Amino acid sequence: MAKIRGKSVWRHLPFACTIPAHDEWTDPRVIEGLRKEVHTGALAEIQRKFDGSSKLYLLHGRLESDEGGGRRRVVVTSKLRDYLRLENPNHRKALTRVLVSAHKFAVEILQYAKNPVPREERVCRYGCEMVETPEHVWLSCMGSEELVELRKELHQRLVALCSEDEVVMLMTLDNDPTVQFRVLMDLSQCVATLAEYAYGVEKILKKSPLARR
Repeated sequence: MAKIRGKSVWRHLPFACTIPAHDEWTDPRVIEGLRKEVHTGALAEIQRKFDGSSKLYLLHGRLESDEGGGRRRVVVTSKLRDYLRLENPNHRKALTRVLVSAHKFAVEILQYAKNPVPREERVCRYGCEMVETPEHVWLSCMGSEELVELRKELHQRLVALCSEDEVVMLMTLDNDPTVQFRVLMDLSQCVATLAEYAYGVEKILKKSPLARR
């Protein structure tokens, strides 16, 4: 039975894998090679699904420092990200909800309304004509005075945390909130501040719930 189940497992792997011959299963070198092959294949499959998920668009293209601590930036599929190591659970959860589209912004929840709303009609609750995405509300919405004031505070803190070159780079992205958001998430020194901001924005949004559809 174990042999049959094993064959079934190999057949259902979502990636190609070299299966050792019957007399090779006791060879430690062969098994180690198989382990590495499965590990590499599994990471590639995870990355493929990650890149294909529209809900994870704010994390697409995410780069990390290489393992040697150098300045080279590389794609790392599996890693305990900076935002997952934050000590404040409210801030950590608020930011994670935004990054994985488990939030309460109109772009996400109105697609599950009794009468699903087309994406282009999931507009900002504060009267803007833009689709209410996290990056719109976070970085460009001017419809809430409380939100604008919180954003001003965020800008001041980010300027203090970033180098001059980083500030200039972020300013050049003012017209593309999605890319600007991704760049901000790549700046590890800013993650705790962004998570606190995510929590603050959540509290503001709760004061102006979306109309039922």
